[in-house]
Amino acid sequence: MPTRWRPATALRYAGAAGAIPAVAALPCAAIGAVGALLFAIALINHDQPSAQLILTPEMIVMIGGATIATAALSVMLVTWRTVHVRPMEVLREG
Repeated sequence: MPTRWRPATALRYAGAAGAIPAVAALPCAAIGAVGALLFAIALINHDQPSAQLILTPEMIVMIGGATIATAALSVMLVTWRTVHVRPMEVLREG
């Protein structure tokens, strides 16, 4: 006998399913942030050579780490209520 589709049951898993692609995108966010910064530094150095801006490897690691930490915190804050607080009808169905 086929199982009947229940909207509340489908919504129960929506938060967890949405968090997985968000976590997978964390390294992409760090790469994008560092790339954008490198591009901005290159433009500034080209426009105003006296600026002589540089980006050391330590700065790249710190910027990438801060980006990943900020994105991970955002993902946790957005999905926390969806994953941990369930409506009463979902608890009754389980």
